[in-house]
Amino acid sequence: MTCACPNSFSKLAATVLTGPIVRLRRLLIGEAERFPELAAEHFAFLVMGASLNRALFEATTPYAPEGIEKRAHAGIDTFLRAYR
Repeated sequence: MTCACPNSFSKLAATVLTGPIVRLRRLLIGEAERFPELAAEHFAFLVMGASLNRALFEATTPYAPEGIEKRAHAGIDTFLRAYR
């Protein structure tokens, strides 16, 4: 079986495996000990899950830095309200 769009998947892998996404994931992994496992998963998704999904599926339309920051802060606020 061959894929008709190998370049799209290569771009997807390059987007996920390079740059700030990997650094953010490492940061979250480093902080995981401070939170229970489930809380860490919730935190990761609230801060970047929806944005990551959008970036993966709409790789040609980058997020504006303000949008990334706004969504991340909203995720942090939600997380803190739930886990305090």
